[in-house]
Parts: sequence; C-alpha cells; structure tokens
Amino acid sequence: MSIRFKVLIVCMGFIIITVCVGVFSHNQEINLGKLALNIYDEAFVGVNYAHKSQSAFIRFMGTHDSKDSAVITKLDGAQFGRLVDNLDIAIERAMSDKGRDLAKKIRAQIITLRAESPGTALVPAQLQEIDTEMNRLVDRYTADGFAYRIHSSEIVATSRKWLTFVLAGAVLFAIAAAFIFQRSVVPPIIQAVTVAMAIERGKLDNKIEAKGGGETALLLSALAQMQTSIAYNIRRIEEETRRAERERIANQTKSEFLTNMSHELRTPMHAILGFSRQAIARVQPVGDEKLTTMLGNIQVSGNRLLHLLNMLLDLSKLEAGMAGFEFDKRDIRKAIDQMLLETQPLAQAKQIQIVVHAHNVPTVLMYDYKSMVQVFMNIVSNAIKFSPVGSEINITLSEASIEGTTPSLLCRIQDAGVGIPEHELELVFDKFVQSSKTKSGAGGTGLGLAIAKQIVEGHRGKIWVENATPSGACFNLLLPYEYRV
Repeated sequence: MSIRFKVLIVCMGFIIITVCVGVFSHNQEINLGKLALNIYDEAFVGVNYAHKSQSAFIRFMGTHDSKDSAVITKLDGAQFGRLVDNLDIAIERAMSDKGRDLAKKIRAQIITLRAESPGTALVPAQLQEIDTEMNRLVDRYTADGFAYRIHSSEIVATSRKWLTFVLAGAVLFAIAAAFIFQRSVVPPIIQAVTVAMAIERGKLDNKIEAKGGGETALLLSALAQMQTSIAYNIRRIEEETRRAERERIANQTKSEFLTNMSHELRTPMHAILGFSRQAIARVQPVGDEKLTTMLGNIQVSGNRLLHLLNMLLDLSKLEAGMAGFEFDKRDIRKAIDQMLLETQPLAQAKQIQIVVHAHNVPTVLMYDYKSMVQVFMNIVSNAIKFSPVGSEINITLSEASIEGTTPSLLCRIQDAGVGIPEHELELVFDKFVQSSKTKSGAGGTGLGLAIAKQIVEGHRGKIWVENATPSGACFNLLLPYEYRV
C-alpha cells in the first residue's frame, strides 16, 4: 500500500468523522427545535386557561336575569374559586409581561368586586368592564402564543442554516488539511524512501533537500547525515582493506622469500657442516688444537644457523596450513618429560629447578607429540634464559574449558624473570618480535613464541601470557581434550 493511498485513507476518515459529528449535531439541533415546539405547546396552556377564565366569567354572567338589570345574582363560592384558579394558571403560563399584567389586573378586579359587594347583587356595569378586560386577555394570550411559535420556528431555521454552514466549512477544512498534509508530508517521505533504496544499492551521492521544519525535515537531515557517515566509513574501510591487502601481500612475499631462502641456504649449510666435520676428523689426529677450535666454532655456528633455517621453514608451513600434525591420544606428561630431558643442561647451568604440578587432573588428550614438545621447549627455554640463577619455574596443570563449552586442559608455565610490559603481552607472539626487557639479554630470533602460537591454534587451543606476581611471566596454554576438525 503506497504512502499516498494511506494518507488518502486517513483524510477520508477525518472527513467521515466530521460528517458524523455534523449529523449528530444536526439531530441534536432538531431535538432542540422539537423541545422549543414543546415549550410553545406548554405556553398555549396559558391561552387555554385564559379561555377557561373567560368561559367561567361568561357562565357567571349568564346567571343574572337581564343584561340591563341593575341587580344580578351574587357569584357563589364555587364559581369564584374556579375563576380565580383559572386566572392564577393563566398568570403563571403567561408568555409576555403585558399578558401577565392584564391577567393580574382582572384577578384583582374580581377579588375586589367580590370583597366590596357583601350583599346579594352585583352591578352589571362593573361586570361588563371585567368582560371587556377578559376579551382583551384572550386576544393578548392568543397573539403572544402565535408570536412565540413564529419565533421558535425562526430559531430552528436559523440553527439549521448555521449548522449547514458549519458542516460545509468542516468538510472544506478537512479537504484543505488533507491536501496540505499530502503536500507537506508525502514528498519528503517519498524522497527519504528513494534515497534509502539508492543507499542500499550503493549510491552515496544522493541529493537530499531538507526544506522547512518539523519531523520530516529532521528525518531528511538524519538521512543526509547517515549517508555522509556511511560514505566516510566505506572510504575508511576501503583504505583499511587496501592497506591490509598490501600488508598481506608484503607478508606473503616475505614468507615466500624466507621459505625460498631457507631452502636455498639449507643445502650449502649441510655441505659446510659436513666439510667441517670431515676437517675436524682429520685435524684431531694431528693435534692442532687451534685449528680444531676454529673448526668447532664453524660447526656450532653452522648448527645454530641450520636451526634458524629449520624454524623459518616450520613457521612457513604452519602459516600455510601445511604442518601435517599427527594427532594421537596420549598423556601430555610425556611431552613435558621430553622437554625436561632436553632442557636439563640449560636449567642445571643456572641452578634452576623446574617443578610440575598435576594432582588428580586428567592429562590424556589428542595432540601431536613432536609439535607439542617443541611448544614446551620454546616457552621453557625462554623462561630459563630470562630467569635469575637459582630460581624456580612452575608448570601447573588443571582442568578448564574453552568458551565454557569445550573441556580442556590448562597448562600454566610461570617463571621468576623480568616479566613483559603490559602493552607487549600480545606482540610477543608476532614473528621476529622480542620484549623490550629481553632484547639486551640472552638474545633470540623472535620466532619461538610465534611457532608455539601457530601450533597451539592448530590444535584448536589458545595461548596467552600475563605478568605474574611478584615478578616474572606466566604463559597459559589451553588445549582441548578432543581435537575437532
């Protein structure tokens, strides 16, 4: 249903309500007219009683012997009472002050005449005067009744005329209001809908005119601001996407370069190590210690460089998803024990004790043995390097869960070293990144933690580091008991 049609329905409803109200008012006005006519009928009760008063007086006059006689029979009590009662009602129902005053005058004359005539006779001349006044009273009441009726009819006619004008004005007002409403509300709404549909299609250069005031202008202004904000955010996202793409390509190029260089360097490095071993084997029988020492240094440096090349290759494979983990269900303590065996010389050299805490904790889970040994080696070897002589490294195993749903094993490796600055707690897992507190220490390539992170995430686990109290760092490994692809 279109907006114009909805507005038309609303306006027609307003017109129908106005007409209904007018019809109701018209009926009420008719009822008022009827009420006025009823009042008029009630007013003619006064005319009726004026006639009754005249009839009673005429009957009284009919009791004397002759109209010209000087003496007539006195009005008896019953006739007098009916005459006075009729006059009282006529006074009460009078429709004008003149009629009421005339009725009061006649009543007073009759009462005075009766009071002043204690005998048995009344003077006809006095009765004739009252009869004349009675005729005047009837004529006055009749004239007042017709005048009131004409006035009531005029009131009803005038009311109907004004009601017609009011209804016509209300209908015209409703039509004008509907037209103005449609002109002021519908075009802005249609413009807003059109712009919104254009924004949905990706067109963000729409011209929005917020004319006038009111809610529609606010709506269009808000829509214009939204369009500007969307355009700005899209430009920013596009810039960030392009920058991220450039960084991705740069990282990919760097990784490919390092991978290729590692492959290219491993072959001659193996040759150098092979030649150095052969040279040492030939020189040792001769007893040339100086040459033997130099060849030994070549052997150590070559092995170190080969280890670095192997780490670069391992990291490249991990990042490319080509690590080829061999998952098997076994006790994680086996990997920890192998790490303890390989790091024992380093720990003994600094008199560092490595303690494992695993009381009543299930330690069997799905993992790749060789890779997990490498993770423990990288973390613990760093802990040994940066821990003071004679300190202690604690490895604590406990039950936990990933996001509250996946049962997991939590392994905490805590040392007593220099710790890591708070702003570097996430950066230490990046490639070639070292903590600012350890750059001048025992050194390193900055690849060990990056490789550990890739391996743990390859096991669908999590790894993070936090500073321990009162000193040192604590690395946390969260490994699920069951590996899920």
